[in-house]
Amino acid sequence: MFKYPINSSILKVISILFVLTFCLSKTYSQEELKVVDSLKRELKKLNALPENINNDTIKLNILEALIENIYEDEVWGKYNAEYIRISKKLLKNEDKKIKRKAQLSFALGLNDEGLLESNRGNYKIAEQHYLKSLKILTLLNEEENLAMALNNIGYNYKAQGNLVKALDYYLQSLKIRETINDESGIATSLNNIGLIYDAQRNQKLAKEYFLRCIKILEKHGDKYQISGTLNNLANIYLKELYFNKAIELYIRSKVLQQSIGDKNGEAYTYVNLGTVYINMKKYNESINYFKKGLNIFTSIGLNEGLAWTYINLGQIHLLLKNYKESNRYLDSASFFAYKINQPELIQRAEFFNYQLDSTLGKYNGAFEHYKKYIFYRDSITNNETEKKNIQLQLNYEFEKKEAVLKTQQHKDRLITEEKSKKQQLIIWITVITLILVFSLSVFILRTLNLTKKQKAIIEAQKDFAEQKQKETLDSIYYAKRIQHCMLPNEKHLQKKINELKNQHT
Repeated sequence: MFKYPINSSILKVISILFVLTFCLSKTYSQEELKVVDSLKRELKKLNALPENINNDTIKLNILEALIENIYEDEVWGKYNAEYIRISKKLLKNEDKKIKRKAQLSFALGLNDEGLLESNRGNYKIAEQHYLKSLKILTLLNEEENLAMALNNIGYNYKAQGNLVKALDYYLQSLKIRETINDESGIATSLNNIGLIYDAQRNQKLAKEYFLRCIKILEKHGDKYQISGTLNNLANIYLKELYFNKAIELYIRSKVLQQSIGDKNGEAYTYVNLGTVYINMKKYNESINYFKKGLNIFTSIGLNEGLAWTYINLGQIHLLLKNYKESNRYLDSASFFAYKINQPELIQRAEFFNYQLDSTLGKYNGAFEHYKKYIFYRDSITNNETEKKNIQLQLNYEFEKKEAVLKTQQHKDRLITEEKSKKQQLIIWITVITLILVFSLSVFILRTLNLTKKQKAIIEAQKDFAEQKQKETLDSIYYAKRIQHCMLPNEKHLQKKINELKNQHT
């Protein structure tokens, strides 16, 4: 049963319209296959022209699309080698934009070269490529691609059976992806972390991660990643003996893989279907599926897939008591497992070799195979590894919660500061208002007092004037009375005048 790791895809923006259209979709319809063919023709035309900056830049764009959307290692690997060559050439250019583009392309090319070497079992060489890529991407501050490189380093360690380091790099990748809200990348990380727990026989936690992954992927319609995670989830149902559910998921995965031309994935799905039928004791159906997978793996030359298929064919022929056939397949399985030095494959090959030799009475050989089986099994699932993995997960969850807490605390502090500012503003407004009211009150009071004083003065002046007027009038009246007293009245005077007249007459 094969666990389906997902390597981060590189989203590229292509300047030519048909290249851009091609990159935005991962489906391989007939129209898209025509687009791939037209890309190849365009590349051929450019190769016939003299090399210059403009032509080399267009070549990089076309090569990016071809590398991104072709699944066979041997095919896209050739394009990647050319991609690296042109990138290195453009690194010497003085134009800053072209140089940055060349640096990024070179880093991505190294990353893909690491993936190729990892698939071939050359893990140390793969690691060197990954680390060089990681260094450049860090300097360029390319967070999305940096997360991809960290994920692929994790995949490289997982293939070597170093689950602690694998989980560490997967969590680093996941942390960046959550920070930049890269949902497709988050799904990739969740899938691969699920595989770590699956390898440690923690099916409950593995299933939880696979379901979270699928939920995100279905929202985005990423057929390539959905097909891989469906395989992994089906493996869990197989271990839980829900055979029909496992078959249903494998079939869904196969349909998606055929629709996008993913030969590698389709071959692994056939092998996994064969494993279900072994458990259901339907051996003929099982052998048919294994051979379908074997034919594809042989045609594309994928050593890991060949090892998985030979192990399963060795197991089923052991069950059928076809010991000669079983021995032949298990020898081939051991050859490829040791060639790519993958502990999980080695321990499975050694286990069935131990069973075969025990059945045949070859106890010395059985003992040697059993010792190797225990050694490689424990290198993957020993208690210390489990403790370290749990600690890494706890550290990550703690850091994640701490980051959320800090964010919330920051928000709370801002809200508190805002409230404090508002309260201070209200206090100042209140104080200023009170001062203004007090000042206005004082002003009004002073004005009233002044008015009263002025009114009192006016009243006093009025009284004084009236008193003076009265005194003046009284003086006049008094003088008049005196005058009247001193002067005879008019009648008396007239009488005297008349008397005088009479005397003269």
